[in-house]
Order: sequence, then structure tokens, then C-alpha cells
Amino acid sequence: MRVTAHALMSHVIERRTTVEKRSRIGKNEVAGLGKLYLHGGQALKRDELGLTNSEYAVFAKLAWFGLAQRETEQRWSITDLGIAFIEGRARVQSVAVTVNREFVRLEGELVRAGDVNQEFYFEGVYA
Repeated sequence: MRVTAHALMSHVIERRTTVEKRSRIGKNEVAGLGKLYLHGGQALKRDELGLTNSEYAVFAKLAWFGLAQRETEQRWSITDLGIAFIEGRARVQSVAVTVNREFVRLEGELVRAGDVNQEFYFEGVYA
């Protein structure tokens, strides 16, 4: 029996693999979110924030943690939780889990912005 390449290919079974990935909130996320906060936090573009490539690359990740949200035309806003996180009044779970690049859940220990990025320091201004 002779098998042609075409016949062989028609019998290939497609295997789907599920890719689960864990992403920890880190220094660049806190730095980028801090810049968004300092610039007013509403519907801002990258060039309005002076973000580094590393800081901008993690904005989608910030949305997984509920700290920022994407607006129209590649603009980002800080959420109420993001404000509280930056100000040290709220903690978030430290790990976002994705399956096949889709956000699934948060897990891990609760952290504040200052826990994740020791160089970041928020000083409240009180009247």
C-alpha cells in the first residue's frame, strides 16, 4: 500500500493545547499606573503620559487586575480601584491567570503598590 502526502495530511488529527499563563503584577505596572494617576487618569494616550515601552506594554495587564480600563482610540483611564491601589488604600491579588491569552481569574497574595515597587511612594496631600 502506497500512502501519498495528501492522504497522510488528510488523516492528521488536530491537537489543541490549552496554554495557561500566570502573570504577576510588578514594578512596571505600578510605575505606569502611577503616571496615569499623576496625569489625572482619564482617557489618556501613551504620549501624554511619558511612558517607557515597558510601562506601556503592561497596560492591558492592569485591566486584568481592575486597575485601569481601555477607552477609545488607545486611551487608558485609571479605575476607582486603581486610585485606591496607588494611594495605598486597597490591595489586589498579585497574579492574573490567562488561558489561551484570555483573562480567567486573579489569585495569590494581596499586595499594595508599595509592596510591588519599593521605588514607588505615594504621599497624600491633606488640607
